[in-house]
Amino acid sequence: MKKLLAFLLMACLMASVMTTALSAGDNKDLSILWSSGGNGDFVDYTAAKLKEAYGLNISLEYNAKAHEILRPQILGGNPPDIAMVQHSFFDYFAAIEGGAYLPINDYLGLTVDGSEQTVYEAGSSDIIDSLRVNEDAYLLMSNMNVNGLYYNKAMFDAHGWDVPETWDDFILLCETIKTTTDIAPFIYPGRYPYYLQSFIMPQVASAGRGMDSIKDINNMTEGIWNSPEFLVAAERIQYMRDHGYFADSIALSHTEAQMEFINGNAAIIAGGSWLQNEMGDAWPEGFELTYMATPSGAAADDEKFVLVSGNFFGFLSAGANSDWNGEFLQYYFSPESALTVAREYSVVISPAMLAENEEIRNMLSDSVVQSFMSANENSKYFMLYSMWYAEFHAQYQNQLTALISGEIDAAEFCENMEDLAQQVREDDFITKYQVS
Repeated sequence: MKKLLAFLLMACLMASVMTTALSAGDNKDLSILWSSGGNGDFVDYTAAKLKEAYGLNISLEYNAKAHEILRPQILGGNPPDIAMVQHSFFDYFAAIEGGAYLPINDYLGLTVDGSEQTVYEAGSSDIIDSLRVNEDAYLLMSNMNVNGLYYNKAMFDAHGWDVPETWDDFILLCETIKTTTDIAPFIYPGRYPYYLQSFIMPQVASAGRGMDSIKDINNMTEGIWNSPEFLVAAERIQYMRDHGYFADSIALSHTEAQMEFINGNAAIIAGGSWLQNEMGDAWPEGFELTYMATPSGAAADDEKFVLVSGNFFGFLSAGANSDWNGEFLQYYFSPESALTVAREYSVVISPAMLAENEEIRNMLSDSVVQSFMSANENSKYFMLYSMWYAEFHAQYQNQLTALISGEIDAAEFCENMEDLAQQVREDDFITKYQVS
């Protein structure tokens, strides 16, 4: 039944695209649906500039359940022109395969308003390329988060701890913390093991072929989950488990784990650039939240890998008007738009703009700036497989919990994951995707 529904959805998507014609160039209407709830009203500046410059009549709806609104609109052939919904609730790639989205290739070379940067540069070219389908670009990030490790610099300074640059340094630090204090060396939200993606995947990349190993994970390349590099990463997790470096956080939510960190019960936490804002007024005076790129290599100057995440937006094929897509992007990724969003929401919509614009950096906390500067300086990666194969990703998290809790060892973890991956590869009813 599930497979039949998926087929019918695809057919409806195709039908809605083929039967809806785009409006003429003099159309001055533009409709935008944007997910709210933890995101912010990021489009206000862009909408105001489009009205001022071109006299557009803009219908802009912010809705926490935008995904529930968009699906029936696509099926009915009357979607908005532009939509941003959270990818955890909406399969962008199935919609793209069904023809529901327009390619954006022609807009990427446009220069954004107030800068010499192109949409391609300001919109994060490496991420745009990683999201391509059949070589065409369809999606841009509405905002970006940087994931990684965080520590309290004041705590490190008080104990005389050095920030680790290599894996050996990291393990030595964990042992020092464990044997000389009552502080847990490392904590993560055990109820949400995906927080460890920023810690585990760099281990795989460093032990293997760098970004090619990450690419193989996303592409579900045969043998990647029980490869030598993945076994190294799993054995490192097992080593930390066996030596008591993990806090007892299997049952903790993200906010509960973060409170343990804030209260000084853990030295290092797996989190993201949203951390400082998310915990609001909980930070005690003197707490110096600081970002750390995961130390996974053998030498201090080895390549480091930084996980980025965020939400996507795109242009609907059956929208009433596609004439203003380019202008929308030129304003959305402009320095003034990036500054407005940083000032009002402490959110980054363009890491490239942050890097070149001191005024934007001044609007953000030190930990956020550190996170994004590290992402700009190191190799960024995006875990696409978790969106493409959600059920598999859920099984991965269960296996990871089993490894950390001691139910299985590193070798069993890798073999179990490769078996699960092979089931995905052999299932003809699961659409397969490839990183370009």
